Amino acid sequence: TYYLYSDRLKLNAWGPLNTTFKDKQMQEGEWTTINDNGQITEISNYHMDNLNGLSRLYQDGEMVQQATWKDGKPEGRAYLYTADPIFHQQIINEEFDIKDGEYMGQYRSESEQGILQKEGVMVKSEFDGQVKYYDAQGHLTMIENLANGKPYGQQKTFYPSGQLKTEYRAGNKDEQTEYHDYYIDGTKKRDGFVKNEKKTGQWTSYLPSGKISSTEQFDDDGQNDGEGIQYFSDGKTNTRITANHGKNVKFESY
Repeated sequence: TYYLYSDRLKLNAWGPLNTTFKDKQMQEGEWTTINDNGQITEISNYHMDNLNGLSRLYQDGEMVQQATWKDGKPEGRAYLYTADPIFHQQIINEEFDIKDGEYMGQYRSESEQGILQKEGVMVKSEFDGQVKYYDAQGHLTMIENLANGKPYGQQKTFYPSGQLKTEYRAGNKDEQTEYHDYYIDGTKKRDGFVKNEKKTGQWTSYLPSGKISSTEQFDDDGQNDGEGIQYFSDGKTNTRITANHGKNVKFESY
């Protein structure tokens, strides 16, 4: 076993060396690194000076990261941890696969309380396919579909009760798709269109009773453009506003 010391002559690390080569001694096998307070900061395996095998990182005596390495590069399942101050155990915050230096495969993250927060599949460090998000209590809040890390396909958000809140389909570039927004009881709240992740065309908002409360017009840049009308609860016109690329040019009140 070989021992390394800091500038202040404190033990810093220890582990075996490969002495096969005359001019160079290389780390070989399991090495342990500690800080000046004597706390372990890293336990890693080496082969010919390269990380090879299991590597664990520590902070304040608690493990915060675990990964497998091959020939100096991370390869395989990786875990990021946080400490549970109540039960004094480590909780997995994030877990994912690494291949050829990229995040790959099934990904999941959890809160410090161990509650699932996000899950999906990664391809070349980008989420691809369906990704689910959860709130602090573990309720599903959003289902996002992605292609190469960008929204594509059906997108949904939810109330904590599980009731659908919003839904729309993210399409190809310059493709116009419908958007729907709902009250917590499932009745319509707002309808419209999106293009390139921006509002476009006519948007209509509704009162909980189902009556129209307002209409707006948007251009392809997501700016108010054209005539917008707000209605009283009895259906009569309240105001009429005409806009030109985000600027109001005419206002009428009734």
